[in-house]
Amino acid sequence: LQTFIRDSLDARSSLDAAKALDRRGPPTWTEEAPFRSPCWRQLQCQRAACLVHGKPAQRCWLLVGTLNGARSQGQFACRLTSCYRCAVLQGVLADPLQALGENLLILVHSLQTLTKQLQTMATRDPLTGLRNRRYFDDLLPAQIAAAERRGSQLWVLSLDLDDFKHINDDFGHPEGDSALVSAAHLIEGAVRASDLVFRVGGDEVLVLLLDATEEQTRVVVDRIESSFRVWNRSEARRRGYQLSVSIGAARVDCRIGINASVAQADKRKYANKRAKNHD
Repeated sequence: LQTFIRDSLDARSSLDAAKALDRRGPPTWTEEAPFRSPCWRQLQCQRAACLVHGKPAQRCWLLVGTLNGARSQGQFACRLTSCYRCAVLQGVLADPLQALGENLLILVHSLQTLTKQLQTMATRDPLTGLRNRRYFDDLLPAQIAAAERRGSQLWVLSLDLDDFKHINDDFGHPEGDSALVSAAHLIEGAVRASDLVFRVGGDEVLVLLLDATEEQTRVVVDRIESSFRVWNRSEARRRGYQLSVSIGAARVDCRIGINASVAQADKRKYANKRAKNHD
């Protein structure tokens, strides 16, 4: 923390460097003291060009990610070339006490951003963006307890793609990855807003249906299968292959445990797959 603050307080040297690169100087602004009025009001920014318009305590340079390195990213920085050219930021950094407070805000924001990124990495599949098996295992006990309190049912769907190995073998693994992403989008688009979708390995997906009846579960299964048929009508010719999914459903039974309930759904999924192969 001390190193960060010390380096951050040296930002004035970066300000000098920015001015040396741009002799035009910073844009004009009103003479209100920093923090007394939001930066977007001081610089007379329009709502369409400001990421924090209407938020009195937020800093645009925290959102556009341009403060360090003077790299131009985001609408505000493109307008100014660098956040270091912002007159409001310069006014803040000119006062050591305000600079300390501002850099502490930057540090907190950076830590919060990193925490969110780590949480995403721990709970999301990087390819499809679906939740992962770890998240499923961590989340389920609380969902089971909540369902017991409400007197409602949980259902689990077990899904995998049919002939996925054929796609990898004939079209290559990059196209196989693309097929997985397409399948994930189809499944997420077909389930209810309250349902949770997890990639648990390879082409295997679990869907947890919260507060669902058997009839509602059957409707979700039909919607998923329908979404794949619609995809095939529009994409199969262009891609050179079709996407098909086998699905098994089971009610989550607290007496036998989640693993046994998932095993039941798996068993029904494989029965569904065998029936297709016999057709």
